[in-house]
Amino acid sequence: MRWFPGPLLLLAAAAAAQDFARESIEMMPGLGQDQKAKLLRLHARQEQIEKRLKEKPPKEEADKLLAERSGGPGGSGLEEAQWKRLVAMPRGALREERYAHMVALEVAPSLDRIVAAADAAQAVVVAQREQLLKGLEDRIVRARVESTCGEQQRAIERRFWRVAWHLMTPDEMRRARELFSPRYQQYPDLPQQLQTLPGLTASQSQRIRSLFAETESENAADQAEVRRIAVALREPGLKQEDRNALHRANGAAYGRMGKRNNALTDALRATLTKEQRDALHARPPYLNPGELQQPPWQFARELRLSPEQDARLKRIEQESNKERGGIKAPDMGMMMQEIGAESPQMMAVETARQGVRAQVFDHFHGVGRVVFGEVLTPAQVCDWIVAPGVSP
Repeated sequence: MRWFPGPLLLLAAAAAAQDFARESIEMMPGLGQDQKAKLLRLHARQEQIEKRLKEKPPKEEADKLLAERSGGPGGSGLEEAQWKRLVAMPRGALREERYAHMVALEVAPSLDRIVAAADAAQAVVVAQREQLLKGLEDRIVRARVESTCGEQQRAIERRFWRVAWHLMTPDEMRRARELFSPRYQQYPDLPQQLQTLPGLTASQSQRIRSLFAETESENAADQAEVRRIAVALREPGLKQEDRNALHRANGAAYGRMGKRNNALTDALRATLTKEQRDALHARPPYLNPGELQQPPWQFARELRLSPEQDARLKRIEQESNKERGGIKAPDMGMMMQEIGAESPQMMAVETARQGVRAQVFDHFHGVGRVVFGEVLTPAQVCDWIVAPGVSP
């Protein structure tokens, strides 16, 4: 017995033809170039199947197409778990942000309320932007709308990850990092992130600075070449063979820089201890070291607090100031005057200074867990993520 009319069956098949969006390929964590190439070919084949099914082919051909389509991850080069992740990735606006939130929720289910709040708030910003841009032709005004809405969306994202970082355990953040999209796996201001790691010695600190300086110097010529090619490609009347040559040169320049950056990553990994690498992997996306060391009680005061909450925040601030008062950093200027900048003793002083920076970093991390997890209510935390300063 046929449960569905032929056209309805074909419509349902066509609607489900594309298991994943093309953009999802770039969001998938841990894919090699060969896997990406296979997925791109598979996606192209899915598009062909979808187009043909919409044309309502004869039943025999449709059955063959549906059989090919129902092969699941076959031909993708992915394991079953990877395939399920790929097809579950969000699509449309803010897909990377929503996927990163989905990953955080996957490893820390207790974040369900703040994930829902951030997703909803960012969706509102996107809807407002589309409404404001509708029928708007002035390019300057359009640019201002795009800029304002973009900053609102990014501000929500920064606040979300600040809260998530305080409420997730280091192990949960490390597990999330393994599942993030490549862009979210990056560390804002990586050189400074590394300089705040626990137990960093002066020799490690100097080695890190040298590695970044060397790589930047070696990449300078290729970066200039990329800029030159970008200008040349905008030249009107450029012949196709010349355009193709420029694209090849551009790819070669990016390839050379990619190899140097990979070498830099390997050298940095070798420079750090396992404990330091673990500490780095527990850092959240989107936030640089300076942002992560801002006193958490300042954010809580952007909300309307009860007298009890305000009193507890004052105690937390006093205790924090007292504790940080015991974390003394050497006066580098005075030490240089007393023993000289080139003195071997300066290495010990620099090591002590690095240790202080790491202690302050860890201290504020712990304080934030108390502020966002104990002092504020879940509703207040969501209010702060969505729009600080306007809580009821």
